[in-house]
Amino acid sequence: MQATITIGEMSLECAWFGPRPRDGPTIVMMHEGLGSVSTWRNFPERLANATNAGVFTFSRAGYGRSSPARLPRPLDYMHREAIDALPRILAAIGFERGILLGHSDGGSIAAIYAGSIQDHRVRGLVLIEPHFFVEDMNIAAIRRRPAITKQPT
Repeated sequence: MQATITIGEMSLECAWFGPRPRDGPTIVMMHEGLGSVSTWRNFPERLANATNAGVFTFSRAGYGRSSPARLPRPLDYMHREAIDALPRILAAIGFERGILLGHSDGGSIAAIYAGSIQDHRVRGLVLIEPHFFVEDMNIAAIRRRPAITKQPT
């Protein structure tokens, strides 16, 4: 079910599949640096059906149909999203227990959260290509890519 949640001044596009947190574990999905709710396609729904867990996915600020992000992003934006934004998102959805699943930037945000905040509700992480260091080839690819201000929906 497509929806939005409001976190402070941000309106975040989100989608729920399966049971809500009060009815079972929740998998919180976080997208990559150019993604959004829609780039997961039908994976969240299939994951909810396969696991009988609730699946919550959201578009971070600046992506999908969420509020714009302040640009340029600071170098520590993933740390800020992990330490400042993610706890407020988990509170807003009533997260009780479950797993953080992240791809690329989302995986880094999940790892930073788990390493920075003692949260016994988080029972595990699924990290798909998180950034733990930046390779020269990544820097070169970023320099070749034109600037993107907001991911088209």
